[in-house]
Amino acid sequence: SSGINAEYGQQQQTKGSDAFSYLQSTAIDTYRTHPRKRRRLNSAQILKLEQCFVEQAYLSTRDRYNLAKTLAITETQVKIWFQNRRAKSKRMKSERLQFDSVDRNI
Repeated sequence: SSGINAEYGQQQQTKGSDAFSYLQSTAIDTYRTHPRKRRRLNSAQILKLEQCFVEQAYLSTRDRYNLAKTLAITETQVKIWFQNRRAKSKRMKSERLQFDSVDRNI
């Protein structure tokens, strides 16, 4: 009976891995043949995003939804823009601090 179970288990593993490899290859093929185009924001959208960022660096889910609707872009685009803008802000602050410390040493 253990031989039957072992054989059945092997068959199941093979079927499962075949299905997985099929789905994986299909997903990869789809991705390679249809890459997403980068959607650039226009200057009015960027201006509005910057204004909102000055008011608050972190958006609630509701604020993100409303801003996306207002600007006619996706919530994901808003989320990513804010993540990138916070990183830029942090980097700029760090550069200012370095510049100030070098300036004091002169």
